[in-house]
Amino acid sequence: ITTGEGGAVLTNNSEINEKVRRLRTHGMTKDINQLEKNDGLWYSDSTDELFTGRIAIYSLKTKSIYGTYGNFIRLNDPDGFLKDHMKVMECTIINGVKNGYFTQYFNSRDMLPGIMGLYVNGKREGNWTWLEPEHVKNNRSWKDLGHCVITQIDYRKGLKDGSSLIHRGSLHQYAHQHNFEHPLNDIIAKGFYQNDEMSGEWLFYDNIISDYDNDIESDYSDDLLLHWTRKKIYENDEIIDNECREPWDRHLDCKTYMKKYSNKTYIIADRDN
Repeated sequence: ITTGEGGAVLTNNSEINEKVRRLRTHGMTKDINQLEKNDGLWYSDSTDELFTGRIAIYSLKTKSIYGTYGNFIRLNDPDGFLKDHMKVMECTIINGVKNGYFTQYFNSRDMLPGIMGLYVNGKREGNWTWLEPEHVKNNRSWKDLGHCVITQIDYRKGLKDGSSLIHRGSLHQYAHQHNFEHPLNDIIAKGFYQNDEMSGEWLFYDNIISDYDNDIESDYSDDLLLHWTRKKIYENDEIIDNECREPWDRHLDCKTYMKKYSNKTYIIADRDN
């Protein structure tokens, strides 16, 4: 029975019923319990076949969240599902393997970072991006949506391989980040990976500029924006040489530097999971 984009299907076959329900939502499922994962492959729980479709995971909205997200309710939501839920993640599965664009939406309430990138046959490919507070373990920092850290890493066949750039930004700024180059003074760290290992020169731009550097030496303070504070040389993920310095090229033993600025040095997060 068809009525334009509407219609009905009657069946007493559970396999056909599951496939038709998935087609109704263009291959998307909102119930992760309909799937099961075995040896890295996703299967349909009702048919035991490799799953192909779009997965979308939602979380319940609280009353305080509803007012913020209520304007995004879609008209084609007869069951009212989107009224009470907000999307957390979505990803395409083809023959049981993640393929296509993966998105995890930034969620300050549940303290979930924003993650975006491409899967090809279950492996990360191309440039992946993470968006999270500068102090991830600080609950209060998740509420400050005006400041965040954006991490970009190149992948090849599931391995980190290529450039990596970490810089400061904001959620408003990030919405158009792919259209504009970021200001150079927003850089936190930059370097390269080769075969999933840190390689070559890595530069860190710790924010250790004092009031004296900004005020007393104001004629030259603009130069500090491009002033790296730590330089590390890597070979096969091991540091073979490092150098540390303060503003105005004041070189400092790295052990002394780390002790003096331990609360201002940026530690690169593990992105293997």
